[in-house]
Amino acid sequence: MPSSRVAVYAGTHWIVGLLSTENRRLNEVANDRASEFLSLTDARVHADPDLSQPLTMLPRMVVPKSAVVLIASLEDHHEAPDKRRTYLQRKQPYPVFITVPGTEVIGNLHLSTRLDPVALLARLGADGAAFFAVSDAEVAQLPQLGGAARCPVVLIARQSVTGCYLADTAT
Repeated sequence: MPSSRVAVYAGTHWIVGLLSTENRRLNEVANDRASEFLSLTDARVHADPDLSQPLTMLPRMVVPKSAVVLIASLEDHHEAPDKRRTYLQRKQPYPVFITVPGTEVIGNLHLSTRLDPVALLARLGADGAAFFAVSDAEVAQLPQLGGAARCPVVLIARQSVTGCYLADTAT
């Protein structure tokens, strides 16, 4: 069964493992309203201050989506197939800095037009999705968890956002 290596931050713990994607993108799995849980296999559970050493390793760990702050892809490539990337509405990458409890995310938010941060957060709330994607993202803890300094995509729980900066111009 197709899966993606991810790091899930659940507010107090990082869980690194394989998330079954069933030939879907991480964004689709995270925002699937038919499931309230993420199930990771080959899971390593980490907590501060030393993220390089897991507290425990488990064959399976289930995390309620309501507890998830962010999901970071630890894959070395973007998950969207070429066909999907080229047929979507044209969007521009805008640099973004987002804070959530316990960490921050620096990356790009792809928008068809630039919005001010208040309008952006209102739109994220109005579209009904629980998670939104930031691409080419940095999260400080990922290298300690075995990930690269930059990852292809981070999904952020919109309810967890504590601060947002959106650049005035696309890159």
